[in-house]
Amino acid sequence: MAESLLADPKVVQMIMEIHAYLQPHIAANNQRFDRFCANINRQLEETTQKLAQQLTESTQDMLDFEKQAFWGERADLSRSLNATACQSTAGLAPLPLPNGGYPAKGEFPETLGEFMSLERPGLTALLELYKLPPQDQVIDARNTLASYFNIPL
Repeated sequence: MAESLLADPKVVQMIMEIHAYLQPHIAANNQRFDRFCANINRQLEETTQKLAQQLTESTQDMLDFEKQAFWGERADLSRSLNATACQSTAGLAPLPLPNGGYPAKGEFPETLGEFMSLERPGLTALLELYKLPPQDQVIDARNTLASYFNIPL
């Protein structure tokens, strides 16, 4: 039956007219679809770039947090050890520096006695090394450092 319909010139003419009528609509729909796809692709690309940047920032935040937590654990341990110093021969544990390292040999007093005998230049050097606020008086500098290092006075 389908063959007989296509053999009819009127049916073929109607099909051609329908095709001619639909052709611009199909083309317009294809263009709209292409624009839609391009817009979706652009949005996906922007979102992917934002996600990549957010992932990088989140990773850096986690690394910074881990570094701070590790610094805090080391500082807490040193402060705990320093809290037990009650004689001049008692050893002191340096806290980690703000950059995460430790003072070089000779920059931090090894004993409570050495700490108590520090004069203005040595106290000022420790304040600067640990980025603590400067103090005008020797007693204030010593108290600030003792509090920071948890050294009992």
